[in-house]
Amino acid sequence: MQKILSTTLIGMVLGVGSLAHAAEDLPSIQKDNKAAYIIKSSVGVNSSGDQDVCGDSELTERKMRFFVQHALASTAFNYQKAMITGDCTAEGFIRSKNGKTYRLTIDSATGWAALAVGNRTRYLYCERCEGILDKDFSLD
Repeated sequence: MQKILSTTLIGMVLGVGSLAHAAEDLPSIQKDNKAAYIIKSSVGVNSSGDQDVCGDSELTERKMRFFVQHALASTAFNYQKAMITGDCTAEGFIRSKNGKTYRLTIDSATGWAALAVGNRTRYLYCERCEGILDKDFSLD
């Protein structure tokens, strides 16, 4: 029993360390003016994979940059509380100058996104970005 407990504690400590490292990535991405932003899906899809529902949504490089510049790191708990089932999402990649590639999945209506690298995911919130996938979303 004690061996299981110590293994669990080591796993928890390592997990916390991984989250702390993931949290450090956002500020460096926000400062990286040479990062490449690559659109994977310019038209959003909902959780069922339906693009028809999201026909008025659009992800651009400028919108990705805007989101990252205004985002704050948060938790999976907060993301799950705010998540809207059926919301349109779009995805792109950020390739930083240090060679890391991040997957950015933006939810349209809520102002939330998931930033993933490897098996680590960090949840981001941008209050100014609610509705960011709408075609008439203002970047000003």
